[in-house]
Order: sequence, then C-alpha cells, then structure tokens
Amino acid sequence: MNQMVHSNQMRKVSIEPQDYGSHYFLPHHAVVKESSTTTRVRPVFNASARNAAGHSLNENLLTGPNLLPQLVLVLAHWRCYPIAFVADVSKMSLQVRLHPEDWKLQSILWREDPRKSIEYYVLTTVTFGCGPSAYLASRTLRKLAEDDGNKFPLVPPIVHHEMYMDDVLSGAFDLNTESEKRRHLCSLFSAGGFSLAKWMTNDPELLNVASRGCPVSVLREDRLWWNGPETLSSTTVPWPNNCDDFSQIVPKETEEAESNVLVQSSDAPPDCDLILRYSSYRRLSKILAHCLRFVTKLAQRCERPLTVQFQAAANVEVSVEELEQAERHLCRMTQNALLSVEIKCISAKTPYLRAIFLPSCVLSSATGCCALEDACETLKLMRIASTPSYFRQRAI
Repeated sequence: MNQMVHSNQMRKVSIEPQDYGSHYFLPHHAVVKESSTTTRVRPVFNASARNAAGHSLNENLLTGPNLLPQLVLVLAHWRCYPIAFVADVSKMSLQVRLHPEDWKLQSILWREDPRKSIEYYVLTTVTFGCGPSAYLASRTLRKLAEDDGNKFPLVPPIVHHEMYMDDVLSGAFDLNTESEKRRHLCSLFSAGGFSLAKWMTNDPELLNVASRGCPVSVLREDRLWWNGPETLSSTTVPWPNNCDDFSQIVPKETEEAESNVLVQSSDAPPDCDLILRYSSYRRLSKILAHCLRFVTKLAQRCERPLTVQFQAAANVEVSVEELEQAERHLCRMTQNALLSVEIKCISAKTPYLRAIFLPSCVLSSATGCCALEDACETLKLMRIASTPSYFRQRAI
C-alpha cells in the first residue's frame, strides 16, 4: 500500500461526512503468492461488494468489448517462430490513470498502524477487480500502438495479435529481427509508462551470459563479467551492516531421549469392507449368500473342500437355510476381526487374559462361559453349570 502511495497510484484525501453518499468505498484484503518473484503480497479490491443501498460498483459499470484474441490462435502463431520470446507487462492496469472525476468511485479505508486512526484514500489508476479494467488496459495499449506505431512499425502487430492480457508471446525468423522487435517494444512501452519484465527466449545468443553461449565480442565488453558487481569495487557504496554474526551461536548439545515402547504383535485377518458397504443387514445377508453360492460352485468344479459348507441352490431366490448360513459366516467374519485372540486361545485350550465385555456380563477364561463350535468356528456363549451339545443358539 505504501508503494502505491509513492507511485501516485493511491492518494490520501479528506472526505466530509456529508459527502459520503457521493463516494463508493471498495473493500480490500491482502493476497500472498509465495511463488511470485515480483509482487509477493498484493492488495485485491472487491468492486462487486454491495453498499448499504444494495448496489455494487460493477453493476453500474460497462465492461466494454472483449479485445483479447483467441488464446489458441496466439499460441499457434507463437509456435511458428523458430526464435521465440516472451515478456510480461509489469502491473499493466496500474499504469493506466483514471479521470480525476472518477477517483471518488474507488475510495478505500486504510491505516498503516492499527494504533492510528483510519484514513481516506482514492485509487487513481485502473483497479484490477473492476469490470472494465481488462478492457481499459488493453484499449490503452492499442491506442498507444496506434498513436506511435509509425515510429515503431514492428509493435502494432504484436499488440493486436501476439498479446494475451499482460503477456507478450512473439518471435522472429532471424536474430536481427527479434532484437529489433525487442528494442521497439521497450521503446514504445516506455513512452506510454509501461515496463516489460520476465524476458525469456529459446535463443541462447540473446542471453548475455558467458555460460549460456555469449559470443566473445560481447563478452569482451561485459563489465559485469570481468569486474563483478559494483559493490565489490566501489568504495562509495557501503556494505550492509546488519549481517548476522554466526560466530557467537553455540550449537546445542543433543540430549539422548529414552522412551519405553510397548509392542504387540498379532496376526490380524485382512480387512473386509463388505459389511461397511451396506446399511441394510438383510440386503447384506442376501448378497453374501449369492457370493457363497458362487464360491461353492467353484469349489465343486475344482474338487476342493470348503471350510464353510454351503449348499448351492438352482433357484434365483435365496432360501432360509442359505440366509442362516450367510448370517453365521458374517458372525464368523466379525469374530475373527474383533475376537481373534480369544478364538485362538480357546482353540489351543490356553487361558487368555483379556475379558469380553457384553452389556449384561463379563466373559473370560476364568468363568468358562465361552466355547468354540467346531462346525463353523464361531464363538458361542454357554452356561457355567452345564455345557449343551446343541450349538444353534445365537453367537456372540
């Protein structure tokens, strides 16, 4: 914001309370772009914000015609040049000044220090964020090319057909023409108050660096190559005195940290997301029944035994017996995922320490309330006093 004030792009004004109605205040906020090499932090003004009356500045502005050429044509034309170059117009819209009568429509509130009072400013240039900003900037460049194009005849075709927004994409078929184009562009744009930056080209001879193919005739006259920066040889330029003194920094000794880590190794079965795919238990049972039908048919063809015996049915509808077998299989899958340690201990007839918590009781190896059904390997809940031989009770 201070840079805009110093560049005369923003002026401090005094607005009386009775004149508030003739001014339009633009909301603004800062935008940080880490990858930018020129302007890392820039303000963004919102001309679409509505005032107390419900109107916005963009609603009352004409955007103007679209002067931008088709991007596909610009790129296709640019690729025709064997020697190509690109450039960027620095802050193009901010170089176009508005008529003083329109400054009051771009008023803002700003204070550099939160402890100071709020001050009034007006933006004196085309503001990016307003509807006609793109048209005004492009139209100004075209007007500049029309007025001074006779002095620099290579520039008008570039402005009309080889520019998109603030980017220049041009080139030439020989080195002399490209150098002449660059000189004409810089001269004409400087006459209008514009500056070109971020030059890039595919021709190494245009880059005045010895490591990139600079000719000897040019390198011989290059003072920067032979003498280095001016700071190294000039006594009038003071060296910076705010350099950090790293000699006083003592590295901290790294203390060895000890920690106790509890590691538990268990062979967990692979996760199956079949249960998580469906919210209806009945639908899940039917789908698993069809899957078990398919597995049973494959096992019969390959003559391989199955751990879970499933009777294949010829009809389409799933029978009650198939649903019961599918439910038992779902139960076994759930128990293997949550009670794998208990199942292994009961199978090996070894005591286990962890207890199984249910809403009405606590099951552990001490109570002897759990047993494993051999037919389908599901964990069953039994009475303490007696052990029934019939396992068609509900599984845990």
